[in-house]
Amino acid sequence: MPLALPLVAVVALSSCSSLSNDAAASVNGTTLARRELELFTKEVFAIDTDFVRTEFTNQVATNWVVDELISQYLDEQGIVVDAAARAAAAAQVDREAAGRGIELSEQPREFLVRSASLRSTFSATQSDGALFDFAEASDIQVDSRYGTWVLDAGSVLPLG
Repeated sequence: MPLALPLVAVVALSSCSSLSNDAAASVNGTTLARRELELFTKEVFAIDTDFVRTEFTNQVATNWVVDELISQYLDEQGIVVDAAARAAAAAQVDREAAGRGIELSEQPREFLVRSASLRSTFSATQSDGALFDFAEASDIQVDSRYGTWVLDAGSVLPLG
């Protein structure tokens, strides 16, 4: 069972703009490098084989996009993730990883801690639908090798 990556209901957007060669996704100019996406997918889902595009990659990319939207929205609102939220998120991530018998390297662990702390802060400070207008106005891009950001699904889905 993969580590729980909490989901937030948010409008998804599709963009046709091109990314740099090393970018997997982008939200308003902030990018996720392909090597980071691949590392996060391998470690979070404990995939031991060579990296391949999978539904796991789509889930990690989806979560990164939503997390980045939340981060940028909270910044715009002047809301900061506090130390208590980060500590609670870190404890949750460490418990779940230990329960699965995996050891996360620093970057994937931080990816999960950031995600959990952003989402808990967002849930505690914002109402349902608060991210809609911000997401709608955002420039969201995904490298086609990983799929596409689909409005109706609110996630990165494989092409074809």
